[in-house]
Amino acid sequence: MIKNTYILEDEFGDIVQKARQGLGLDVDALALQVGLSAQLITAIEHYECIPTTAIREKFANVLQLNAPSLHRIASSIWHPPTISDKYGEWYVHRLQGDVSEANCYIVRHSRIQSAIIIDPGVTYSRILDIFHEHKIDKVGVLITHNHADHTRSLPALKQHYDCETASEFEFETLATPGHTPDSVCYRFPGFIFVGDLLFAGSVGRAPTRYWKSHLSSVANILSMNADITLYPGHGPVTTIDTERKNNPFI
Repeated sequence: MIKNTYILEDEFGDIVQKARQGLGLDVDALALQVGLSAQLITAIEHYECIPTTAIREKFANVLQLNAPSLHRIASSIWHPPTISDKYGEWYVHRLQGDVSEANCYIVRHSRIQSAIIIDPGVTYSRILDIFHEHKIDKVGVLITHNHADHTRSLPALKQHYDCETASEFEFETLATPGHTPDSVCYRFPGFIFVGDLLFAGSVGRAPTRYWKSHLSSVANILSMNADITLYPGHGPVTTIDTERKNNPFI
């Protein structure tokens, strides 16, 4: 078992800002609806203060968020559960992204000298360390969406490996438009790589014109089996059941 030691990608201020922008509200419009000054809204979105429970209720109502879940995030009383990265003979290596990087994941089998990399956005040397440790010589690459923080090490991988090879892995590609029009998720038996579709306790950012599509894509993923593990593009790993119960956007 591996303990989820990552801090949440989004705090209360991030959630407020994403929901506000997704709904097409500027700061002044939100301030008017919740009865606060625009300056205070900006301070909240920049982590400078957290409003009272009563004001949080107003935020939840205006921004179409789940109030109990929003309270738990604001009060820092909820964290994702401890999750194993082993699925029979399959194993997922987590490489947590730095500030300017997305999380990178490497899927391998205990008896196969090949692997699939999902979103190689971290420093190439970190990926190479896993390859060397497990004698991986055959590599497939999957990209959830074409943003630089998810693809930074792709040129180096292409230079040293035949990345066109899909290797001995079976998975399903799921169209999940919203964060970008062509965003996808990759479903393996028991786990899904969700990119920037959703994070533990939050969702990815999406332009107003794609916001409804984004939330629809989130709902589609969370309609699947409750015990499926979700590997997000940023922040800690979570599960479908956990997000159904704790994500303010649900």
